[in-house]
Amino acid sequence: MCVAFTDDTGMPKFDYYPFAELIIIHEFNHSFANDLIDNNIEAYRESGEKLFSVSKDLLAKQAYGKWETMMREALVRAAVIKNMKDHDYDQQIIKSLINWEKKECGFFWIEELVAELENYDNQRKKYPTLESYMPRLIEVYKIWVENMPNV
Repeated sequence: MCVAFTDDTGMPKFDYYPFAELIIIHEFNHSFANDLIDNNIEAYRESGEKLFSVSKDLLAKQAYGKWETMMREALVRAAVIKNMKDHDYDQQIIKSLINWEKKECGFFWIEELVAELENYDNQRKKYPTLESYMPRLIEVYKIWVENMPNV
């Protein structure tokens, strides 16, 4: 968990809406996302290693020193943004968060991942759980990596 804002004395501040709420949603999502990635870790390896090679400097600044951690974080962060969209957060806040994730955090594929979670959500009869969607997500990652100019 991070502290992005402090007061004049250096004490953490979590009163910036919707920051505190989003931290809680983010951390809660780890209890689901981590296992989904870990249970498919070898299938994600090639894509994860290639994506990590592009963003490793930004990721290292956040203590994400392994591609596996990056993959868990990407899914969690995309789920947070999807949740924001589903619950009618201000569009400017969502847009700002997406830009921050891409430019400041190194998750330059976050918009595509959010769109893929929306895809999953629209096919719940076919994919009743996110776990059942993992094979599709693994394939989509491979396609993204093949089509990304920096990878």
